[in-house]
Amino acid sequence: MKTRAIIHNTVSKQSLLMASIGTVLIMLCMLLLTPTSATASSKSISAEQFIKMPEADRFLLDVRTPGEYQDGYIANAVNIPVANLAKNLDKLKDKDQQIVVYCRSGRRASTAIEYLSSQGFTNLVHLEGDFGEWEANERTITKPKKSATNK
Repeated sequence: MKTRAIIHNTVSKQSLLMASIGTVLIMLCMLLLTPTSATASSKSISAEQFIKMPEADRFLLDVRTPGEYQDGYIANAVNIPVANLAKNLDKLKDKDQQIVVYCRSGRRASTAIEYLSSQGFTNLVHLEGDFGEWEANERTITKPKKSATNK
């Protein structure tokens, strides 16, 4: 009788463990197969396509930190850190204007695109490869001019 109870208890624990593992695997598959916000709700543009765009047709939004921006940025980019977007929506006047968004590697740009989309912005474009790829491909990087007090 004792042996039967031990076997039953062991089988129950194994069944519970297998069910738990199965649930975790299903959740991982769902996470991996779910598109990121940037790809789900926006278009993306390659650096080559971006460079060919007339400057008048593009608004470039850098959502990195001010420190990252000071180290170098893509020419004409406006820096609004992703954490400060809500307080700075007035800098993005036209909700239908094309806004090209980038950060260092893509995560913050995706967050910014998701937020801006929720605020009614309709023409959001993610710069493929973000600043990391731009820099790695040795494209032109702008650095702020040092003032007399910053030297």
